[in-house]
Amino acid sequence: MTLSNEQFKRNLYSKAAKKATNELEENTVWALADLNDAADDAIETANDLVDTIKSIAYVSRMKLNLGVNREMHGDKKILEAATLEEGSGTEMTYHEIQSLRTWMNDCLDQIESNLHKLQDAQEAEKPVLVGQEKIAKDLEELNAK
Repeated sequence: MTLSNEQFKRNLYSKAAKKATNELEENTVWALADLNDAADDAIETANDLVDTIKSIAYVSRMKLNLGVNREMHGDKKILEAATLEEGSGTEMTYHEIQSLRTWMNDCLDQIESNLHKLQDAQEAEKPVLVGQEKIAKDLEELNAK
């Protein structure tokens, strides 16, 4: 049985949380998990945006080459003038770009927020890590004597 991407990520996050040695480290794990989810969402939205922009570039080049008023068909109908029965391909493309911009901004806001949460978790954990490093250094010095 193959796990879905969401199931895989849940398993990964749970395993990482179980490996945490204290609550502060577990908080860092969950902050990283939230950041990972936000980054995945941003990648998906960015890919949609890139695909839309590539289509616009391709179809606009085709129309410039074949004739600006030449009607395109199928998925190349994204830059067509309005008709009474269908609406405008150009208008729909305009709305799609607006939506993708909003979604991308939301994704970036979420990443920014999650980076802040991660920084807070790491800062809270830092005294514990510094203490562990000092203990390890002291033990190393004792063993060297």
